[in-house]
Amino acid sequence: MNTRITTLLLAGLIASACADADQTAQTAETDAPPATAASADEAAIEQLRADYVSHYNQHHPDVVAGMFTDSVYALWADGTVNMTRSEVQASLTQDMEATPTLTLETGDVMVFGDNAVARGSYTVNLTPPGAAPVALSGSYITHFTRVDGAWKINGLASNYDTIPPAGAVPEAAVDEPPPPPEEGTMDDVVAAYTTLLAAGDWAGLANLYTDDAVVAFSNAPPLQGRSAVQARFAEQFTGPASIEVHDVGTLDLGGGFALDGGWYTLNATTSDGAITQSGAYLNLMRQQADGSWKIHWSVSNGQPTPAT
Repeated sequence: MNTRITTLLLAGLIASACADADQTAQTAETDAPPATAASADEAAIEQLRADYVSHYNQHHPDVVAGMFTDSVYALWADGTVNMTRSEVQASLTQDMEATPTLTLETGDVMVFGDNAVARGSYTVNLTPPGAAPVALSGSYITHFTRVDGAWKINGLASNYDTIPPAGAVPEAAVDEPPPPPEEGTMDDVVAAYTTLLAAGDWAGLANLYTDDAVVAFSNAPPLQGRSAVQARFAEQFTGPASIEVHDVGTLDLGGGFALDGGWYTLNATTSDGAITQSGAYLNLMRQQADGSWKIHWSVSNGQPTPAT
């Protein structure tokens, strides 16, 4: 995973989202009741995703790229990072060489004024030039922003639900810029996560997630609920584990929710042996009655390598 380029991308999460929201806040007002407006927004977002799939499967990279904002941040499952719409189009154009077919499964959608967050899963079938067909699948979180009254994709993070076949993931770039400042606001969650993981306190670690959390760890199917998260920790780690989390940016969505992103490096002993895993994460956070924050939705996309 090209972690340092990923962090630069995530650093734009706050600035880009807030800029787009400020630009459109005065033009997005509606006289409709809140429930009606939310329903209309959800329908518009679902239509955008349907159009995305349709034009992706027709291999129209320019049309698909036009569904993104100018200040997009895209953390693709294969480690590719796009920071502009033109970079998205270039990545999509390269993808089309494998004649892919995409299917999206819609999960939940939450609308927060001029921002919205959606989660779901995907499957893409492709045939790389000169290679055998392959099917890849995983989870995603998408951040939408209203621009001039229309919804656009402002950011996303996706992963694989199993370790991809050899050759399916490109090698990370060697030359990477230094990481940006950490400007996220989830310090308490990061500190607790680090401490509890090192202590092997799986119940305490799982308690950092909401009771109805939906969590997609890298290379694993999504989990539903805190108890499933706790069971996953207990099953995954068979020895010492430590994590270094860099909380890059937080976007306050209002209503007790926030979108938080960053990157991490995990060193752990698993059933497959000692590993090092670096990747990005994107979390939808939910504030609790006591003012603390818990992870409500999560996608992380690091790939493991043997520990050195």
